[in-house]
Amino acid sequence: MVPTEMKPDDMNPGVGADRRLAAATGLMIGAAMLGAVDTVMVRLLTQDLPPFVIVFFRSLFGLVFVVPWIAKKRAVLKTVYSGLHLLRAGLKLLTLVAFFVAIATAPLESFRFKSKHIRNSGYS
Repeated sequence: MVPTEMKPDDMNPGVGADRRLAAATGLMIGAAMLGAVDTVMVRLLTQDLPPFVIVFFRSLFGLVFVVPWIAKKRAVLKTVYSGLHLLRAGLKLLTLVAFFVAIATAPLESFRFKSKHIRNSGYS
């Protein structure tokens, strides 16, 4: 028996699923593209700047967008895990520096080797 207070859309969980799937797919593709652009920018910037400087300005730029949100909703800062959040933030900064150093020092020949290997394997 179907209750009378249910609407037809409530009975069909697939309503709007195609739109949500398309939106999720678009967001994932956009995130991948931005990640690739970020990697290229870091690779170009590390030719002239040390990775620590890039991490500092990237974090500062992110802070510019987060501070107004925090100023509106001060409740987001209330936590009993302040120490763990500081540890996580410190580890994230170290990870970011290590990642940028890896991007700066990775030889481009290794990427060419992969594409050459694919060409010789009959996939292209």
